[in-house]
Amino acid sequence: MNTAAALSALVLAASLGLAARAPVAFKMINVFSEAPLPAFEVRDSIDIAKIVRAIPDRGAAGTADAVYAAHPGERYERSVVQGFGNCSNLVKGLSWGLLRDGHEFEIVYVLPPASYLEGGGHTILRARLALPEGPRVGLVDVAAAAVPRSAGQVLDVGDLHHVTTAAYLDQVRPESEDWAPFYTAEFLRGTVIGRTSSAETAHWFRFVEAIYVDLGVPEKLDKIVYAGIGVVLGVMPPIHVDAHDLELMRAQHPYRFAQMSAALWGLRVAPLVLLGCGLSWLVQGLRRRSGTVECRDFAGAGS
Repeated sequence: MNTAAALSALVLAASLGLAARAPVAFKMINVFSEAPLPAFEVRDSIDIAKIVRAIPDRGAAGTADAVYAAHPGERYERSVVQGFGNCSNLVKGLSWGLLRDGHEFEIVYVLPPASYLEGGGHTILRARLALPEGPRVGLVDVAAAAVPRSAGQVLDVGDLHHVTTAAYLDQVRPESEDWAPFYTAEFLRGTVIGRTSSAETAHWFRFVEAIYVDLGVPEKLDKIVYAGIGVVLGVMPPIHVDAHDLELMRAQHPYRFAQMSAALWGLRVAPLVLLGCGLSWLVQGLRRRSGTVECRDFAGAGS
């Protein structure tokens, strides 16, 4: 029993170390799913221009000031209301507001195979948008404050791998940064497209809101803790990717995939073994105490 507990403690420490050293890779690898994406149920159109125009543009300095708030409401406040954070921060923050208002959408991840495990790539939103030409299901780049188009038509997910040099960003408000490089054929060629539904996002937000306690630690560590809990418990929203693409990603980063998968199962199994060992020690201790009492009572009866 002591050996099992010692080994489990070592596995737990090693798994925590791996996950903490590369939190982005730990999260991404362990939430990829080749399962079909839930149906996109369009209820109404989103007046995206009105929403995006209200987000302050703080330029490159604002983008670099990443938002690590674990609580979705706080992330919405820091990113959408105050205008801080990168593309992912803005999309995740806006997601909370859209869900609050009853909208359906998808979060879309554009993942370059060489750099996505270090946080490279771009995050955009897919929804039924209220546009000048009428409602359309398409993409909106929240960070760029623009609707991506080609030949005047709003781009949708299926268009990303067929973008030509004619693609451009139709600005809904002036933007101080240049986000056009994310829509060039050179950037999009070979990227993997991942998607998460609004229903899956809502489930995660409800979970965080239900368990959230301000730990009084730096914001980045706070986010790592809650994201880690979500991954280990399997409630972090999955990122749906094509099965073929997922196999290619595994083949390109086999060691990292194996490492992070092992860390996940170490974090899931080792605490259970330690708990089992603790309960076993407790039961054995109670039995020993009970046996001592019985012996003493027996000795007293025979005197």
